[in-house]
Amino acid sequence: MNRRNFLRGASQPALAVQRPPWVRQDALTNCTSCNDCVSACPENILKLDDAGLPMVDFSDTGCTFCGDCAASCTQGVFDAQSEPAWQNSLTVSGDCLLASGVSCQLCTDFCDSEALVFDLSQRPVGALRVDHDSCTGCGMCIGACPVTAITLAPLTEREVAA
Repeated sequence: MNRRNFLRGASQPALAVQRPPWVRQDALTNCTSCNDCVSACPENILKLDDAGLPMVDFSDTGCTFCGDCAASCTQGVFDAQSEPAWQNSLTVSGDCLLASGVSCQLCTDFCDSEALVFDLSQRPVGALRVDHDSCTGCGMCIGACPVTAITLAPLTEREVAA
C-alpha cells in the first residue's frame, strides 16, 4: 500500500492508472494539466487523476482510438505514431456471472475485435476466454459488464519486453 492510500484510509492498494492511448510514460512530465485531451475526447472517457494527469475511465464506454486526444495535445505527451496504442492486459475475475451459472454474453457483444470468446464447451452455461493477441484494449467490454468482473491494466515495462 502506498502512503497516499494509507493516509486516506484505503484498505486496498491502488490499481495501476490507465493512461490514454499513445501516451508516452516518459513524456508525462511535460503534461501541464491543461485539460485539452480530456475536452477533446468524444467518448468522455478521459479524466484528470489526483496529480492532474490524464487517465482513462472505462466505467461507461471505451475508446474508439479516434486520435482526438493526441491531436489536441500541444505538449508532446502523445505519440500517435506508436503502435499499438497501448499495452494492456485484460482480466476476467471469478465474479463473472458465468462462474455463478448465469448465462451472460454482454461483454462479447461489445467486443468488436472478438477478443472475448464465449466457450460453450464449459459447463453449465459456458465460460469466457480472452484472446490477448486480438484484444486492442479499447475497454468497451468493461462498461458493459453488469458485475464489473472485467479489468484492464497497463502492462509493466518488464511484461512488454517479455
